[in-house]
Amino acid sequence: MGTKLSMAEKEMMSKIIREDLGLINAEVTKQFQALWEKCRADLEHELGIDQKQAEIAGIERQIEKLQEKIGELQSKIQEYNHHPTVKDYNEAGIEPPGNRNGYIYNHDRTYMGIAVNSVMDLLIVKRIKTLCDPERPILMLSEIAQSAYRALIMAGTYEEARKAYESFYNLDFRRFGVKIPRRLDEIKKVEGKNLMSATVVPALPAPKEEGPPEESKKVQSP
Repeated sequence: MGTKLSMAEKEMMSKIIREDLGLINAEVTKQFQALWEKCRADLEHELGIDQKQAEIAGIERQIEKLQEKIGELQSKIQEYNHHPTVKDYNEAGIEPPGNRNGYIYNHDRTYMGIAVNSVMDLLIVKRIKTLCDPERPILMLSEIAQSAYRALIMAGTYEEARKAYESFYNLDFRRFGVKIPRRLDEIKKVEGKNLMSATVVPALPAPKEEGPPEESKKVQSP
């Protein structure tokens, strides 16, 4: 018969799982944002946008002679910042916003939480879809969260609840870059020798080394 688990203890363990899931979600978002920026940089390079911008900077130093050339290059860059058409949205696999007579008045679409309101944004979406399916980890996280909560709610004892969290923790999200706190025994194993050293905790005085015990003074007889 295991130790009975109180509602307060269940809530505390639920709080731990919620915090860890929040860290996991933050890492997924961070990695997706990095992938987004990488794809943007790659596309700008492949489309020659970075080279055109560098050329524009040189042309601006001779602005009186080359105004027409600057306008030409800017128009080539600008075409990728134009609002997408219904066809552009459909080709990227994103449902287009509501439109009247084929004209979109409100470009309010997002992809994985990032606003999609230009031709360049849709090119980035298409590039990402060729590299991975970012919706899969989101669905997996949802399933993990539901399973973890379900196991915790169904736990009738402390041991069962601990086993539920152990199963969650053993998924080892830290190897994917998620900053879930280490367990105490892991910290002790890795940092034990340095934990109380002056270099790690400079505010604490180093323990004094005890010397050999002094010989007790002899009591002289009167």
